[in-house]
Order: sequence, then C-alpha cells, then structure tokens
Amino acid sequence: MKLFTILFCIFLPFSIFASKVTYLGVYATPLKQEVSHQLALPANLHLSVEHVEKDSPAEKAGIQKFDILLHLDDQILVNPEQLKFLVRSKKKGDEVELHYLRQGKKRKLLLELGDIELKNEKMERS
Repeated sequence: MKLFTILFCIFLPFSIFASKVTYLGVYATPLKQEVSHQLALPANLHLSVEHVEKDSPAEKAGIQKFDILLHLDDQILVNPEQLKFLVRSKKKGDEVELHYLRQGKKRKLLLELGDIELKNEKMERS
C-alpha cells in the first residue's frame, strides 16, 4: 500500500498542480502624482489601467485602458500587488464592486470574476 501511495503521488498529472487563480484581467500601475494632482486625488493612491485583457471579466464589464481604479469593494486601491491579492482572495464567479474614474467622472460597476491558469509566474495578471 505504501508503494502505491508513493507512486501515485509521484505520477500525479501535473495539471493537478497547475496554478489556476481568480482574475480580473487588467494590468494596472500606480497612478502618477501629476495625474493625482490634476484630478484632485490623494497622492500615492489608486491605479491606472494600462492594459485590459481581451475577453476578460474587466473587458466584459467595460473597463478601459486609462481608467483609474479607486476601490475594489470597500478597499481603497493603493498598489498593483494589493489589487492582485484582493482579487485572488475571491473565487471565480464572485461579484465585486469596482469604483473607478473615466474622463474625470466617478463610476462604479459590479462584475463577476473569472479564473485563469498561470503558465508563467512572471506574467501574472490581476
């Protein structure tokens, strides 16, 4: 029995160990101080959307490049790592409320998170 257990553990398909994570589908960077100043936002807070992944939950919900992400649920967004942590602490199918700015106007939307299999840890998405 021990031999079977050892062999079973060794030969498990690698797909079991694949890293599937919850994701939003945006690449965001900290908001530049110049932009914060022009929009009368507090310095060193919020994120600028640099890229929206095609067919991602973010794209389906209408998030666009250059939107400024303010809050995810009740959390003020401070840096990309925090956004990634907040998204990954949820499950696929969870609904989140996203507050953002587009062309100086505050907006909010509800969106359903998806999941994605990470193939390269260096290419992680939020």
